[in-house]
Amino acid sequence: MAAYTADAYTGQVLFQQNHRQIDRLSVGAFSALASKNNLTFMIYCDTSRRPRIVKYNHNTGASETRYLDTNSNYKALEDGHHYFAIGIDRDGYIHVVGDMHDFPYLNIDHLPSRYKPQPVTTQDYTPDRSILYWKSNSPYNINNFTFMGQNSSKRIQGYGHSYSSFVTDRNGRLYYYGRVWGKYHYHLPWNQRKGSRGYTLQRYNKSSGNWTALGREIPYSGAAKIPSKMVFWENAGVTAAPLTTHYQGYKGQFIFDRSNRLHTAFTMSDSTAQSPEEQSSSMRRLMYMWCYAGEVGQRWRKVGGSSHNILGRQNAFDTYRDSFRYKRIETNLAIDKDSKPIIKWIDTSNNPDRAKWTMLNNAPSNSGAGWTMPRNLVINNSSRRIFTDRLGETIFVPNHTSVWSGSSLFSTGVTHTGINPQFSGWISENRLYQNNQIIYAGRMNTGAGTSVPAIGLFKK
Repeated sequence: MAAYTADAYTGQVLFQQNHRQIDRLSVGAFSALASKNNLTFMIYCDTSRRPRIVKYNHNTGASETRYLDTNSNYKALEDGHHYFAIGIDRDGYIHVVGDMHDFPYLNIDHLPSRYKPQPVTTQDYTPDRSILYWKSNSPYNINNFTFMGQNSSKRIQGYGHSYSSFVTDRNGRLYYYGRVWGKYHYHLPWNQRKGSRGYTLQRYNKSSGNWTALGREIPYSGAAKIPSKMVFWENAGVTAAPLTTHYQGYKGQFIFDRSNRLHTAFTMSDSTAQSPEEQSSSMRRLMYMWCYAGEVGQRWRKVGGSSHNILGRQNAFDTYRDSFRYKRIETNLAIDKDSKPIIKWIDTSNNPDRAKWTMLNNAPSNSGAGWTMPRNLVINNSSRRIFTDRLGETIFVPNHTSVWSGSSLFSTGVTHTGINPQFSGWISENRLYQNNQIIYAGRMNTGAGTSVPAIGLFKK
C-alpha cells in the first residue's frame, strides 16, 4: 500500500479487514495486538460478534484470518467490557482472553455450555470455569485453539475477571493483568462489601505451561472469600448505581521500561461509605508504582525509591487526587528515556469527556515526587494514546495525521504532519515495537460512519 512520509516518519496501512467494527466490541484497550519473529497478530470481533484472529507476515506482506472458535454458536456479548486481548509467549504460543465482565459470576447468559461456569452458591465461589482463556495448539499458528478455562493447573488464576490484558517484559516473558474479585460481595451486608475487587498480575512459565499469580490474597477471612491473589487492593469503593456495590474500576496499564523495570498506573476511589445512602465526598486517586525487574511480584516502590508490601495500598504510593466520577477510569502510561512516568487519564474536574495529561517530575532513582502538567495537552477523544519507543522517545498521537514527539514531555517537541490520511480515522490503537518500528491495531474509518479493524505501521 502507498506510504506517506513527513519529516523522518513514515506511516502505512498494512492490513484491513472488511468487517464493519461493532462499536461496543471495539479493539481492546491495550493488548489486541502482539508481535514476534516478524509476525503480528490481532484479535477483533466481526459483525456477527464472532472473535477472529489475524496473522500478518511482515516479510511477505501475506495475511490470514481465522475464527478463535470454529463453532458459530459462540458470539461475544456486545458490551464495551467484553473486548479480547492477545499475547505471545517465548515459544511462540498464542494466548487469548476476553469476553468477560466479572467472569465467572456475571454476564454469562450468552455463553454456550462449553464455556458457561457452574452456578455460584453460598458454599462455593470457585466455579469449574474461572476465566475465558484460549491457547494455540502450535507456535505462531492460528488454525486451532484449545479452551483452557476449565484446566485448573494451566489456566490463568483468580476469579471475577474484567479489563484483561497481556504484556511482555524485555526478555519476552508473558504477563497477564486485570481486575479480579477477592470476596463475593453480593452475599454480604452493605457495610462489608467494600474492598471486594483488586488488581491481579500473573506470570507465565513456558516450561511448565503454568501461570503464577503474584502478590497475596486480600486480608479477609469471611465466608464469602474468593481465592484471588492481587498486587493492589484497597478496602474502599464508590457507591455505584443501582446501589448494590462498592465499585472500583482498576482499568490501568502495566509496562516494562528499557531496564526491564515494571511500572503501573490506574485510578481508584477512596470512598469508605458504610451504606448505599451515604454519598460521601469520594475522591479519585491516580495511582503510580514501579519495581525493579528482580522484584516483580515481591514489592512496589514509590518514585523516590522507598519500597512497600506487594499487596499495595493507596497511602503507600504516589497519588494525585481529583473529583471523582467512577466511570472515568482508564489510564495510559509511558516511560521516557529518563525513567520518568508519563500518565494520561481523564480529568473529571473540568469536563468529564475530555482527556488531560499529567506527569511525575522525578525519575525513580531520585527523591521526591510531584505532579506537573508539562504541556497543555487536552484532547476531545480519550482513546488517543501516549507511548514510548524502544529508545525512550515519547510520542503523542492527538490524531493520526499528526504526531508530537520529544525525548521528554518537559522538552520542546517536534510536530510531524501528513503521516497518513487513513490514520486520521483510527479511534483506538495498540502499540507494539519491532525493529524500532511502531505497529498499531485499531478501528480505521472507511467513510459513511463505518470503521473496520486494521493494522498499521509507523516508523522513523
